[in-house]
Amino acid sequence: MEAVTVAAILGRPLFADAQIVAGASGISRPIRWVHVGEVPDVSAYLEGNELILTTGIGLSTREARAQYLRGLAHVAGIILECGRYLPEPPDDMIDLADGLGVPLIVFCRPVRFLDLSQDVIPLLLNQRHQTLANLEPLARGLRHALLNTLGFEAIVDQLSRATELSAAFFSPWLRPAGSIPPDTADWLTHQPPLSAMGRERLPFAPHLALARQTVYAGRERAGELLLWLPADARVWDEWLVLAMDRTATALAQEWLRTQPERKRREHRETWMAEQLLYANHPLSRTADDVLHELGLDSTQLAAWVIAVEPHSPLSAAEWQLARQACHSILLQEGRQAVGLAKGNRHLWAIISPRAHPAAPNWLRLLRDVATRFACRVGISDTIADPSRFSEARRQAMDVLTVAGLLAVTGDDSAWIFTYGSVGLYRLLLRTPRDVLQSSLIDYELKPLLAYDTLHRTDLTGTLRVLLTYSESRAKAAEVLYIHRQTLYHRLRLLSRLLGPDFLSPTRRLSLQVALAAHQYLNALGERAPSALPLPDTARDG
Repeated sequence: MEAVTVAAILGRPLFADAQIVAGASGISRPIRWVHVGEVPDVSAYLEGNELILTTGIGLSTREARAQYLRGLAHVAGIILECGRYLPEPPDDMIDLADGLGVPLIVFCRPVRFLDLSQDVIPLLLNQRHQTLANLEPLARGLRHALLNTLGFEAIVDQLSRATELSAAFFSPWLRPAGSIPPDTADWLTHQPPLSAMGRERLPFAPHLALARQTVYAGRERAGELLLWLPADARVWDEWLVLAMDRTATALAQEWLRTQPERKRREHRETWMAEQLLYANHPLSRTADDVLHELGLDSTQLAAWVIAVEPHSPLSAAEWQLARQACHSILLQEGRQAVGLAKGNRHLWAIISPRAHPAAPNWLRLLRDVATRFACRVGISDTIADPSRFSEARRQAMDVLTVAGLLAVTGDDSAWIFTYGSVGLYRLLLRTPRDVLQSSLIDYELKPLLAYDTLHRTDLTGTLRVLLTYSESRAKAAEVLYIHRQTLYHRLRLLSRLLGPDFLSPTRRLSLQVALAAHQYLNALGERAPSALPLPDTARDG
């Protein structure tokens, strides 16, 4: 049944002598109800698309009319009975209604608002009844999908069939039901929940509009129901709103039904991750069973281990959102992901049935999530042998340790690291820590660290800056926030402690490696630091 619009009621006998004097561009607006509006703040009592009836009482001034009309920009139309209060519609009222596109319909004779209401409201009730009748095929399909436990995909398919539009259900913990482009999935991870159905423009697809409704199961946000619309579609069509609402309810019921199963699956996923990442014998029958359960051939896979850690403490809700966003990204493009929590870190084994590198798009999405939630991400090398999962797990965890030393607040590129990007630290990670201390740090830096401890200075920080900006003393002084004469004084102290050749190419390389090892062990807490390393500032030595 067609919507009851302003144009439709103007064709009825009771409206034969009504004149539309402004806002003719809005005569296709649908009418949801009829409301008498004689108070200035009537907009506070409306929901949108009402037909407003008024005699113009209280609209004797230009300011009052402007306030009244601007508050009614979202209604279907305004019917004005001219007479005692407004003999005719003022020009300013006509101009403003035209500008807002709100139909202004005028009766130049007394008219009973009761008659107008009784003429229009039965049309709306009939339309409502027909809308509910038209929903019945969708309701039957949803009941069939629920009673036969056909799953989220079948529920979404019922909405697609009923609307003849593309629909999907997005949940960070599940594979998408329906087709969701990667850009849309990434965009959804950044969107807050909606209290009601909303229409949104996609920045990367201006030719489409997205009808979105957040699906709640109890107090839990289960996911987002999506419906792609042409950009000029009227999303507030009542049938469409009710169809989305019925489908969202069915998805919530399916979510609650599968919750015990989902909990079991989460426990199973944790067990599988334990077997792949921590098993002593990853080539055992158990590891092969894990890969078989994931539908993968252990001889044809490409895999990574991803470790994520908050840079600073997050609330439980924020940490859950961060993990959900990462999990959603890792499941895209046909990958499998099993994960588990270890303290304040979360690890995933990411497995793909086809060998392809970590695509830039994948890394970009992870970087966006890491930046949003202030998390560090460590990624292992790509592996193709199940026996190397444990090694890949150590790589990812090591990268997080190094990331804590290298991350720079506010620098997006510093939130995500791969094992191949940590350079010298790969050598430090594989060198016994007592060897680093005795053969490198003590051998190269012992006099300097002892001086800093005794005098409570930070010549170690000064040395680090000097080695970084060895070609420019002026730049080094600027970074240290000291006068150049103070820098020369520190240079003399460093020369006395480390030897006059400490800035020679060979010695400079040794000192840089020793400083990196010292910073690394301090981060691990292996040896109490002689002085806290401050790479960008230093006290006067």
